[in-house]
Order: sequence, then structure tokens, then C-alpha cells
Amino acid sequence: MLHMSGEMTKAMENHASGCCINIGTLESIAVSILPEILTGYSDKHPKVSVQIENGPTFGPNGLVERVLGHSCDLAFISGDVEHPDIRKWVIGEDHVVIVTNKDCGETVDFKKLLQNQILSFPTGCVCRILYDRFAEHIGVKSKQVLESSSLSTIFSNVVAGTGVACFPKSCISFYKTRFPVYSYELPEPYTRMEWSLICRKDTYLTKPMKELIREAQRGKPYIRRRRGKIK
Repeated sequence: MLHMSGEMTKAMENHASGCCINIGTLESIAVSILPEILTGYSDKHPKVSVQIENGPTFGPNGLVERVLGHSCDLAFISGDVEHPDIRKWVIGEDHVVIVTNKDCGETVDFKKLLQNQILSFPTGCVCRILYDRFAEHIGVKSKQVLESSSLSTIFSNVVAGTGVACFPKSCISFYKTRFPVYSYELPEPYTRMEWSLICRKDTYLTKPMKELIREAQRGKPYIRRRRGKIK
């Protein structure tokens, strides 16, 4: 039995050398750290095909549900996820910022700033969850929410003055070179969020999948990372 198990494992690993890995990711991660992760990964595993799909962390069609439903092998998410069937590796930490086309100076009047229409990813976005908690804390009821799954669309509307947006700080630098915007970090405890990589606990981690997890755990200047053991 042990011999058969070893042979089956070996066969799976050999098959995995030319396999396809389905990855779910947040749009903000897709434009910030994912390109660097996949560049390093593809150099080491040129035969592995990677398919990427975007979505929010939570919700009926969120990344957590896609992992649980076997449509994604791995997923890059944000926020606190505790589920008996989910395995998680914390790969970094980010902060939520409010993005606007106006210079608010050194002292930000969040009560005034948050009176604007909010531009956000669809329901299930952790940035939006933290934003809503902060708005409720300071007694501000936001105007109508304009939802979009496209960062470029949201930033274009911020520049046009349609409203303000809430995003992870790490993806702002990418767009500041393209759009004249200003960003202001939410105060504690409403700004800090974790970035994690998740899979089902019963997922068999092939060598290419383990290497992808290790690549995700390697350092990035603007994100404080914590390493976890991969089994």
C-alpha cells in the first residue's frame, strides 16, 4: 500500500510538471504584486499553465466560495477568513486609503470627504467593508455607491470628480503615475488588512503549487510579510 501510494504521488507530480493551475485574485493584487510573483514563477515552471480570474474576497461568487467550490485551486484574498475547510498562508499586510482628486492638505476632514459618492468594487470587497465600518463610526452615511470591477474605471471617475474611492495603498502608486489623485489612509483600526493565499484543506499541493506559494511569500518593499511553513 505504501509503495502504491508513493507511485501514485510520483505520477501526480510528473503530471503536475505540465499542469494548469487556476488562480483567483483580487483586482488590486492583480495590478500590484501578482505580476512580479508570476514572472519569477514562470521562469522556474515554464510548462505550467496559469489561469487567472478576478473577484472580491466574499460574496456568493467571491473567491472564498470559488475555492470551496473547486473552481479555483488557489486564491489571493484580503481580510480575515476562518473556515474549517480553508487553509491560509498570510503573505502580507496592506492599508486602506481614500482616493480623491482634491488635495485635502495635511489635516483630512474625513466627515466632509466621506460625504461624497463612494466608488468601489462590488459587495464583498474588504476595503469597502472597512470603509463602511469607519463611516458608521464617525456618523457619516455615504451617498449612492457606484460599483465597478475595473480599477481603471474607478480611477477615471475619481479624476472626473464623480466621487471618492477606497483601495489598498499598494495599488495606488501604479495609478498615481497615470492619474492626478491624492490618497489618505484611514485611521486605526479601520485601515489594516491582511493579504493571504488560500486553498481547500483537502487540496493536494503539487510541487508547482508549493513553489507558487513560496514565490508569493517572498519579500516586497511596501508590504510587510510573514512566512508560513508549506506542507
